[in-house]
Amino acid sequence: MGNLPLYRGFITAHMKAQMEYRFGFFVQHIVLMLYYCISYLGLWIVLEKFQTIAGWTFYEVLLLFSLNLFAYSISSFFFGFGSMRNMDRLVQQGTFDSLLIFPLNPLVHLALKHFSNSYVAHSILCIVIFVVCFEELDIKLGPLDVLLFCIVLIGGALIQAAAMIATGTISFWFVRSTSAVDGAMQYTAKFVDYPIVIYQRWVQVVLTFVIPFAFISFYPAETFLGRDNTSVLHGILIFDPLFQFGTPLVGAVLFFLAYRFWKCGINHYQSTGT
Repeated sequence: MGNLPLYRGFITAHMKAQMEYRFGFFVQHIVLMLYYCISYLGLWIVLEKFQTIAGWTFYEVLLLFSLNLFAYSISSFFFGFGSMRNMDRLVQQGTFDSLLIFPLNPLVHLALKHFSNSYVAHSILCIVIFVVCFEELDIKLGPLDVLLFCIVLIGGALIQAAAMIATGTISFWFVRSTSAVDGAMQYTAKFVDYPIVIYQRWVQVVLTFVIPFAFISFYPAETFLGRDNTSVLHGILIFDPLFQFGTPLVGAVLFFLAYRFWKCGINHYQSTGT
């Protein structure tokens, strides 16, 4: 919590610098919104033809997609391409050394130094889609539901952030591996753009217990859609009601483990001397 003023200061300064070039700033975000609107259009085309995917309608799948995208955008503000996805270059060139000479947690410093505003477009678009989905699905959210939804969004962002931190930390041992591992994680995250019930059992198990991206979108969506999907794990039913409320806990645990892994990587880091 003590770092919050630093976050505000760094982010404010970064946004002021970006707004010096307003035209480029807005064009960048408009282009990103159009890109994801095309993705939404692709979903509409698929659902227009098949009507449902494993019993999920267009707006239900749209909610899934947006939950995943929003979690990705929030985590990428701090741990995206500028920081964790660029760790192999920072380590290889010795640039990471500069983060260790300041009286500030290196992870916090890295997140602040490489904060990316390009994900504002993702977040705004997702918020609009959330409103549309809840309206079309006739989901009424009371104050407690809104609070739970916000907590779920934070939990999902922590899961995505944990994956980014873990893949970046690998660079302390294997410099050239970050891009490959990060790419694999991002492709895996794409699986939860759709209901995981469409996949085979082993994929559902992996997305729940091994790389628990299903907690970013699928299980929270079940909660707000009022679903009781008793076929999620083909017989492993005892955990299903708990899974629907597990996103905040899973996010907190994974982020803690990723941070411990990061600390371990810092302890084993050896400067290139350049």
